[in-house]
Amino acid sequence: MRVLNEDDVVGTQFQLFSSDGAVLSDCLECQRNGELHGLQQGLSFTQWVIENDSLCFLNDNTRLIFQNCVGAPGSFVLIARCLKQEGAEETLPSPFYILQQKTLKPVEQENPNDLLNQLRSEMHSAFSGLSKQMQRIDQTSNLVSRRVISQFVRRKIRCVFIVHAIETWDSLHDVYKEMQHAEDFDPIVVSIPRRYPGENHFSHEDMVHEGLRNSGVPHFRLTSNPERLDDLDLIKNLQPDVIFRQSPWEYDVPEAFGAEAINFARICYVPYYAFMLVDDHFKADKPEDHLNQHIDQPFHKHCWRIFAENETVKQQALTDSTLCGANIVVTGNPKLDRLRRMQDNPCWPLPDPEVVGSASVQNTEHCENNPSFDDALPDGPLDTEAGDQTEEKPENSRPFRIVWAPHHSIDRRWLSFGMFLQTWREMLAWAQEDQTIQIVLKPHPALFSKIEGDQMLSPEEYRFFRETWDSLPNTTVQDGGNYSALLAASDAMITDGVSFLAEYQLFEKPLVFIDSGEHVPFNPVGQQVVKGANSVADVAQARQFIERIRGGENDPASVYRDDVLKLLLPYPGKSAQMVVQAIREGLAAESAGCDFAV
Repeated sequence: MRVLNEDDVVGTQFQLFSSDGAVLSDCLECQRNGELHGLQQGLSFTQWVIENDSLCFLNDNTRLIFQNCVGAPGSFVLIARCLKQEGAEETLPSPFYILQQKTLKPVEQENPNDLLNQLRSEMHSAFSGLSKQMQRIDQTSNLVSRRVISQFVRRKIRCVFIVHAIETWDSLHDVYKEMQHAEDFDPIVVSIPRRYPGENHFSHEDMVHEGLRNSGVPHFRLTSNPERLDDLDLIKNLQPDVIFRQSPWEYDVPEAFGAEAINFARICYVPYYAFMLVDDHFKADKPEDHLNQHIDQPFHKHCWRIFAENETVKQQALTDSTLCGANIVVTGNPKLDRLRRMQDNPCWPLPDPEVVGSASVQNTEHCENNPSFDDALPDGPLDTEAGDQTEEKPENSRPFRIVWAPHHSIDRRWLSFGMFLQTWREMLAWAQEDQTIQIVLKPHPALFSKIEGDQMLSPEEYRFFRETWDSLPNTTVQDGGNYSALLAASDAMITDGVSFLAEYQLFEKPLVFIDSGEHVPFNPVGQQVVKGANSVADVAQARQFIERIRGGENDPASVYRDDVLKLLLPYPGKSAQMVVQAIREGLAAESAGCDFAV
């Protein structure tokens, strides 16, 4: 279905049909002055206008509103319904009307049914969209009727967590756990499929399910056809007070879980990245057209609460968000608290060369099969005490452990941080040449799908890299869920991304940032955070830095680390509790009639 504008209709000739196919006007034209010429069969419409992307025919008492436009420029059909002013006596000959552009593209003589088939297809698409809208209305009206009844019955605050990316579950895990142990909350988790850049179809729900299962998180699996809204029925049947979604990117989730579809409940959002470190990277040519993608996408506008990292984000929202930050609550990021707490629970997925076949390898298998490592944490309400510490060998008696974390913004059309295309050959050669190091590749979840989907490498190059990397004894790939134990067990990180610039500093270890030199600018927070990393231009410089560190030199960026940690953790160990308390207080304020409405 397409959006209609004035240029589509001015000077264009149309045919108007009733619902039974009768021709009501054979040559109807919309003049630029707003007049309507050529209406026949006693219809009294004299004016036209575009309102809310719909073409409307007007007279004093009645409107024909063509809300559904199907086709392309030069070939489109519109379907209208009639709205009569209250008390109007005018009678129209049809319940709905079809307006067809007369300049439809010519049909090849040998295929006289092509146009008819095209129109049938487009009409089916239009009515399919209307059917989905009606289904949503039915679902929500049913929910409202149930809520009216449930208002008289006191129950726990029900929060549904919609999880499409197990890789970023860290941001919500502690919030979920906090609710589990609160007497007044009822948290429910559902897993759904996802679609990342470079992918055309929704999939990977099985990965989400496996990650949640390994984390000991009970959940519903929603795996219906993403094009249908059946799964939305289940969500509405749960009658949630609050719904958490993991990201603001509508492309990533099926339509049934888009912001407009789930706003029957109060939408909450904890940013999946640790901190907003860069300037808004979608600045428009005209200031009035500017949209801050960090805090003012349509998703953000639907949110009842957004839980921000610190006051800087709140202050930016005062000028950059449509709601002027009214739905933003500063709590710190629960993900950072969790990473900090897990630093005493290291787990490295590669065995030491001299202990292959020993108990250490069994521990390695545990790391690979349970990416959440929740069994290392005590059950019960969260605190800042760590669980059992894994016994670690001295660094000089084992290989030096490096985490390589490349970003997916490799095509220079977006953030432009990613350097994988420039670095993969050198990183592979380094691992092949030096058996005294081990490298765990921790890619952004969208990196490989983007490389394959957009053919950023040839199939032969990509296959060569993956097969060679997987075959080396001192390299592996870790994707999936919680990576805190991996970072805790490492000795250093090399990254070209954004989030890890902040997250890895929580572990107070050497951090190397391969700077593309082309990325969007850091904001003031990012400028402070990047000081805690050692910026280099390429892999050769990264190798030189690692060798100096291994040789006993101090990390020169460590002097900035204390200031960075204060910035990252405004409420150390308390973010999840503050999120839960903010929801509790917000609902109480609503009940008292003193909360704002989003």
